[in-house]
Amino acid sequence: VDDLDTAARIETSRLTLDNRPLEPATLLARLEADYAALAESRGATLMMAIAPSLPLLEGDMAAVERMFTRLLASTIGLAQAGETIVARLDLEPADASKLRFILAQPLALAGRDEAALLDPAFAVEGDWPAAPALGLGFSLRLVRHLARASGGTLEVGGGAFILSLPLSHAEAPASDHG
Repeated sequence: VDDLDTAARIETSRLTLDNRPLEPATLLARLEADYAALAESRGATLMMAIAPSLPLLEGDMAAVERMFTRLLASTIGLAQAGETIVARLDLEPADASKLRFILAQPLALAGRDEAALLDPAFAVEGDWPAAPALGLGFSLRLVRHLARASGGTLEVGGGAFILSLPLSHAEAPASDHG
């Protein structure tokens, strides 16, 4: 229901984001335990790498958390037994004003292009108990729209989902999440 409400507010230009400096490494480290457990329950492994001493992100906490969780849930929900899903949070090498979250696509999506993955009618065969209620295409489009509303992007393809979000101009506290 929250995703439908958010999607409707995006479509009607009624989505308001409370952008503030936030620490993405702390947020992702907090989510890591839950999603590692979800992966383990599917017989898969989540391997997360968070670069040390990342700067603050400029974003709405609820929107950023929703983007991270939708990507993680969708990806892990499609993971096969024995598969390792690799995730990485670091600075965007091509744009020093962006942070990127790279999540390897599960094997079940191999060979699928962006158009297929974003298609609301796209379905993956097999057991997918953690599937988003409205499908993978809906979740990816929701993340892409939230990223755009936040000043970022979501790239789909090349075997990965790459979420890029703007950095804050505020100073980050010294921390090491690597």
